[in-house]
Parts: sequence; structure tokens; C-alpha cells
Amino acid sequence: MPDEYVDLKSSAADKDRDPDKDDRDKVQSSWWLGRWAHVLTIPVWFILFVALNHEPWGDYVAVAVAYTVFVFCLAIGNAFEDSDDYLGNSKAVQFTGILLIPHALVLLLLAWCLSEWFHLATVVPPWVTHEGRKGSLWYWCGMIPLSAAGYWQGMWMATQFRRRFGKRDE
Repeated sequence: MPDEYVDLKSSAADKDRDPDKDDRDKVQSSWWLGRWAHVLTIPVWFILFVALNHEPWGDYVAVAVAYTVFVFCLAIGNAFEDSDDYLGNSKAVQFTGILLIPHALVLLLLAWCLSEWFHLATVVPPWVTHEGRKGSLWYWCGMIPLSAAGYWQGMWMATQFRRRFGKRDE
């Protein structure tokens, strides 16, 4: 056997391999939290809604907790490359606590809007609150602005995280 052994299979595979593709694979994130925030929110809301349905404040708590889960999953998932970037950085976790202050103010506004929404449901004509297969017009008039507000706040928080801790490569 000669001193220099050449493996023809591996050298041919190395020539065919694209180094740019390897770099793209490294950039591709396995962090799914931001993209699937709404999927995590639905079971949280449903569990709380069923558990607290007999309480007069149950709807408020279910919506507020589900909104918080949605906003923070969206923000953290869009701001960080993976869970180690977030959980491994103690300053990022502390900054999450700081972002709870404006979030609490938004939750107060949300609770007031939800209260008015429930009150107005008794005043509007019955055709607005009549539920069919796809929910009532009244339901969608409340759900769409709530979802838009959650998305906006989540993206705003993600921007705050990126400003503080650097931009995520996409």
C-alpha cells in the first residue's frame, strides 16, 4: 500500500459540495417559537377558558394570559436565533422583566376594551351577535383587532430585543 492513500469517493464528494450551501444551513434557524406563537396561544386560552368559565372574571384572565403568551412567544421567537441565545443570556431574561411594564399597561387597556366589548354585545342588534358555523360578526370584530394588537406588540418587543442584544441574522 502506498504511503499516500487517496480516497477517491470522498475527494469527489468534496469537489461537488457547495460551501455556500453549508453556510446557509448554519444560518437556518431551528427556533420555531415565533412562527408558531398562535398555535401555543390557542390551547392556553382554551384551558383557562374552560377552567375559569364559572367565574365572572374568567374571560378576562383567559384572554389576558393567552395574549401574554402570544406576545412574548412572538417577540422572543423573532428576536433570537435559538433558545440558547435567549435563555443563556441572563441580561435578555432580565430585559424581559423590563418589557413587562409596558405590557402591563397594554393589558390594562385590553381589560377595559374587553369589558366594553362584553357590555356592547348586549346593546347591538341580534344579527351582529348571532353565531353561525364560523362565529358571529361580533366575535370577529373583537378577534381581529386583538390579534393585530398582539402582533404589533410582539413585533415591537422583538425590535426592542434586537436593539438591545444585536440583530438576528436572517
